[in-house]
Amino acid sequence: MSMDVINVSCDRCEATATNTILWGAKRYAIDPGLTIQMHIQFAWCEVCNSFVTAEKLHDLNWYQEKVNAIIAENIFTKYRRDARQKLGELKFAYQWRANRSTSAKCLICGSERIHPLPFPARVGGTIHPMCGGTLKSTTSGNRLSIMYDPILFDKEGLRIKDSISVEIK
Repeated sequence: MSMDVINVSCDRCEATATNTILWGAKRYAIDPGLTIQMHIQFAWCEVCNSFVTAEKLHDLNWYQEKVNAIIAENIFTKYRRDARQKLGELKFAYQWRANRSTSAKCLICGSERIHPLPFPARVGGTIHPMCGGTLKSTTSGNRLSIMYDPILFDKEGLRIKDSISVEIK
């Protein structure tokens, strides 16, 4: 499957990015052989001084709502195998989140000094957190199909395995 490439740029400074920084699987290594999905967001990192991919940490209610939705959808099917798998991962994710002690981090440098931003930038403008300019999103006209190997992070969001493998089709 190919995806549109979206550019984000600031009208005041020279900061730019594309949505390709958000692509690819990112997972937490919880225990040997057990990983859970990392949720991510577009952000500005003060340390990197650039647009980055950052963790998106949900509160515990978010996980409970997901569990309730899966149970409601599968109440008459005796929890299909995929639903049981999702429930199992949510159980581990809930436990991980309950024990997480740090804030969301930049996935490049590990800093907690991040400013989450909407992606694509909102119509009417999103304010750049460092220079005060307005961020604008445009479609590049390009479509890419890229396959990534998962990148693994520890329980606190620090990269533990650099396994980026890119295949462009």
